[in-house]
Amino acid sequence: MKKIILPVVAALAILTSCGQSAEEKANREKYMKDSIESSENMQKDAVDERLKMMQDSMRVVEDSMSARMEREKDQIEQSSDANKKEIDRMKKQKKQEKKMDDKEKENAVKPGQGRG
Repeated sequence: MKKIILPVVAALAILTSCGQSAEEKANREKYMKDSIESSENMQKDAVDERLKMMQDSMRVVEDSMSARMEREKDQIEQSSDANKKEIDRMKKQKKQEKKMDDKEKENAVKPGQGRG
């Protein structure tokens, strides 16, 4: 029996001495925590960067839309002004034509009326 117990105790002693020490376990635990924290920070930074890029992109789109709307507004105003000028010109032309017609009617000789 002594011959069996001695090798078993020796094997247990060897197995327990081959494991990690408490200091190594603590260092490994610290490394894991640091690694996880570093990974989370990198992910957070990446998300923040993407968010900033999206905001910049949206700002550029908003600015271009504002500029386009302003150009369209100016074009509409110019077109409106041109239409108003054309309408005014046509009204003046009609007035002149009416004056001409009135003068022609005044100068026109009716049948039976001589110029004489």
